[in-house]
Amino acid sequence: MKLKFYLTFFIFFILLGIMSFFLPHHRGLLIPYIILMVLVPFFMIRYFGHGNSRKLKKLSQKGIRSSAIVLSVEDLGFTMNKINIGLSLSMEVRPLTEDPFKASLDVFVSRVQIPRVGDKVEVIYDPSNHLEVALVV
Repeated sequence: MKLKFYLTFFIFFILLGIMSFFLPHHRGLLIPYIILMVLVPFFMIRYFGHGNSRKLKKLSQKGIRSSAIVLSVEDLGFTMNKINIGLSLSMEVRPLTEDPFKASLDVFVSRVQIPRVGDKVEVIYDPSNHLEVALVV
């Protein structure tokens, strides 16, 4: 998630830089420039901001609910709506019917609900693919 976000962000600013360089000489670029200024941030928030909710919706049908212990919390440097912060969580999922396994997850959480190392959280995971994990909030 972090690499895709930075790559999109980088391409966005390269395009803005190129367009703003030519903008004084070519007034026809004004409308694409404004569209780019509005649509790209909207796309970035929509695509990168709701990853856990999409995953949670998908996994709620076929996934298994379990508890997990947070092993590490890393700030991704993203903030959405000045309230939700992007975090990378590493955790040990402890299902009742299987052996525990490690999983990582990039998610936006409220600043007042940031999990700490050692906290027990609820997750849903795909039993056929342990890499597919979503945080239940």
